Amino acid sequence: MLGWAAILWLFSAIAQVLLDLLFIVLALTIRDVVLGIAVAAGVLLAVLVPVVGFLRPPGRAVSTEDEPELTALVRRAAGQMGFEARLAIRLTPVPVVWVRRGFGRGSPTLFLGWPLVRGLTEPQLTAVVAREIARHQVTGRRHDLLDASRDRVVRALTSRIPPRRAAAAALLRATSEYRWPVEAAADARAAEALGVAALGGALTRATLVAGAFDHLSGRWAAALAPRSRFPGDLFDALEEALEDPHVVRQLRAAIATDDAADPWLTSPRPPLSPRLAALGEAAGLSGGDSVPAFGASGGDPVRVHQAGELDRWASRELFTRSANDVLRPLRVLDEPAEVLMPIDEARATLRRATRRDTVPGAVAAAVDALESVSMEREAGAAAEDTDWRRVARRIDSSVSTVARPGRDAVARTVLAGCLGQVISAELLDAGWRPASRWTTAVLVTPDGRTVDLRELIDQAMDTGDATPIRALAAAGAFAAPPGAEL
Repeated sequence: MLGWAAILWLFSAIAQVLLDLLFIVLALTIRDVVLGIAVAAGVLLAVLVPVVGFLRPPGRAVSTEDEPELTALVRRAAGQMGFEARLAIRLTPVPVVWVRRGFGRGSPTLFLGWPLVRGLTEPQLTAVVAREIARHQVTGRRHDLLDASRDRVVRALTSRIPPRRAAAAALLRATSEYRWPVEAAADARAAEALGVAALGGALTRATLVAGAFDHLSGRWAAALAPRSRFPGDLFDALEEALEDPHVVRQLRAAIATDDAADPWLTSPRPPLSPRLAALGEAAGLSGGDSVPAFGASGGDPVRVHQAGELDRWASRELFTRSANDVLRPLRVLDEPAEVLMPIDEARATLRRATRRDTVPGAVAAAVDALESVSMEREAGAAAEDTDWRRVARRIDSSVSTVARPGRDAVARTVLAGCLGQVISAELLDAGWRPASRWTTAVLVTPDGRTVDLRELIDQAMDTGDATPIRALAAAGAFAAPPGAEL
């Protein structure tokens, strides 16, 4: 494990070292003292930044005087795991839970994501914290070094140099085998202390809250950025969105796509399904019977005295990058739903991806592409060459960088999202109603039925029959054809 950690660290350092050497040679060649000093300072900073980051950890410290209920919850979770060391607590604006060892004989630190504190009930948050303490108990410094080295390599996956991306993915895949035994042992230890159902319910809810944060906050921020605004009431809006069953269903599908696209190579969170299956086996359950047994724990969120201030602090940390940033907060809940669902960009993207000059032409071409599965079966074409996959890659070029096992899942989501948004806008103009203020994918027909466009598009990609999507497109642009099946 230490050997792998060293290999990962060296891989991540090679690019920076080569760049530094290039500038040093350049400085010597042109005899520029200022440039040489700048390079030396850059190398020094590269060495000191990790040390400074350790001495000045991220997040916001929490004291017993400020938040007695939250600190008592952490102590209670530690007591359930038989953990006697004092834990310093720091809140972060992102949904993470992890325990970092202290420097020397210093106290360990619990980093706790504010979205989880807001989104989990007190019993769920207690279970999630206890589970992370269990992970701290079953890991050693070798695991910590390996995790830190992997975090450095993850950055190379976004490199513009394909061989570097491929090498990074291979290294991450080779070292992923060391992670699962640790996570499984932590889950088992926590389940023994808390009960299988309580831990399973807490993990399920925490994954859903984190998924909402990952998928919704980024989309909202992107929609508001052209107006130089950011969602100032992010956590209130996330809380309300998670009460919508349509949003929850879509988030579960998005989390499954994330797991397929990134088989735990880069995500700090282990995939939920195998964890629940392992807990189910430990409880004597089998197969699909294991997951339904884990219900959400009752209760209210833990009382936080500085909740309003922490909401504002976390939003600023997430969306303002400097003191000179001109972004201003906007209350999402006070704005019409259309503010978060800009349609012009989706229309332009679909026209570009299908190489059509008009929106109706782009929709028709994309719908034709959905039927490529049936043509593929007849012609025996390779899966990578089917039309809907090509359209998805043109919508979002990053689809091509996803590892082969999960590429199709991401391509389906990309195409269904863009095409569904364009068709739904046409249907809304034709008098249909949104079933939710948080998504345009689910609509209510004039006669009161509910239609989920993304599910129908997904089915069309499976079957190669896009007849229902053609009927929806016709209903939006003109009028629904007589007897059309929706």
